[in-house]
Amino acid sequence: MNAGDQFNGDQMLEKIRDTIERQEKRPYFIYGDAIDITSANKSLHKVAKPYPMYYKTMFTSHQAMLFNKSFGLKYNILYPLEYKYTGDYAYISLYLKNINDKDRILHLGFPVCRFSLGGTNEIHRFKALKEDYKIRLEIMGLPRINAFTLYLLHYCHTLLKKSIPRLTQLLRYNKV
Repeated sequence: MNAGDQFNGDQMLEKIRDTIERQEKRPYFIYGDAIDITSANKSLHKVAKPYPMYYKTMFTSHQAMLFNKSFGLKYNILYPLEYKYTGDYAYISLYLKNINDKDRILHLGFPVCRFSLGGTNEIHRFKALKEDYKIRLEIMGLPRINAFTLYLLHYCHTLLKKSIPRLTQLLRYNKV
């Protein structure tokens, strides 16, 4: 976890372990929901989107994700240090690109973490969007027009969120 972030409860790792043990196949990748904590200390439940949407957006907080170390080592998936703002998105994209057996991806139906909003990615959002564009081209292999369209949509979305901050809370979250 990063500074200010934490598991959503003292027994979270045990809860995740119990969920894994009920699976037919050992997961390579696990993800869940998140509780976003605002600067006013308000808790907002952020429901994870389906993982196949990763080419469009980060589908949940990276603190709500767990990666199978052996799988990552087998495919030599390394954290890409060239991305200053969106290295997590690049790593997740590299990792998911290597999973052929989608039964090895497990979505948990509960919040895994408590995530403090206002980090580097949010502060430098427009720089992060440029890195996302590069990730979509170079790692995901999206056609340039698709990557650019997503860049424009995210750029407009960011402008709207910065203009009307309350809009994000109204559209995205379930109150906790």
